[in-house]
Amino acid sequence: MLDGMKNSGRRLMDPLGKLCFEGQDVANYLFQVPDDVSQWDRVRGIVDAILKETANTRRRELPAIAREMQQALKQPPSVMVAEQLVSGFDRMTKLWKSAKSGLMNAEELRKLEP
Repeated sequence: MLDGMKNSGRRLMDPLGKLCFEGQDVANYLFQVPDDVSQWDRVRGIVDAILKETANTRRRELPAIAREMQQALKQPPSVMVAEQLVSGFDRMTKLWKSAKSGLMNAEELRKLEP
C-alpha cells in the first residue's frame, strides 16, 4: 500500500520537483559509481535545468544551492564531489517538499536559505 501512495505522490510533481528527485537519484548513483562520465554530464544538465526552471520565479534558495553545485561540478569527478551533490539535492528536495506541502510559509523558507 505504501508503494502505491509513494508513486501517486510522484505523479503530482511539477517540473522542478521532478528535476530535484532525478538529480537526487543520479547523485546517489555517482556516490557509488563515481567513474560514470555520462552520469556526470547528466547531473550537470539537471543542475542547469533547475537554474532555468527557477529563473523566472521568486525562489531564491533553490538557485543558490544549484549555483553551489555548479561550483562543485567544476572540480574533477570524485566521491567528495558526489557527496556534495547528494547533500545539495537533499536540501533542494526538502525545500521543494516543504513549499509544495503548504506547511511552510515564505518567511520560514527564507530562514532555511544558505
